[in-house]
Amino acid sequence: MNSGTATRYGVWKIQPDPDGLDEYVVVCVSEAENGTVCGLDSGSGDMAAFVEWARRHRWTHPDHRTYRLVADVQMVMVPEVEPL
Repeated sequence: MNSGTATRYGVWKIQPDPDGLDEYVVVCVSEAENGTVCGLDSGSGDMAAFVEWARRHRWTHPDHRTYRLVADVQMVMVPEVEPL
């Protein structure tokens, strides 16, 4: 996947903002025997928080092993070459 875009003003690319505040949520998508999805989530937080939540959730629900990660990552467009 090419993240660069050429315009008459130069080549620009999109990348994660190093000063941005990223937030993550993990949702348990494990199914019970009757087919219902758990649906409990970690709440918004940083990566360490969702890893700990998943560990604790797995501890209390040994058969819950499947999760979905929802990431909110701030992005920024930057020129490949800074204009003069």
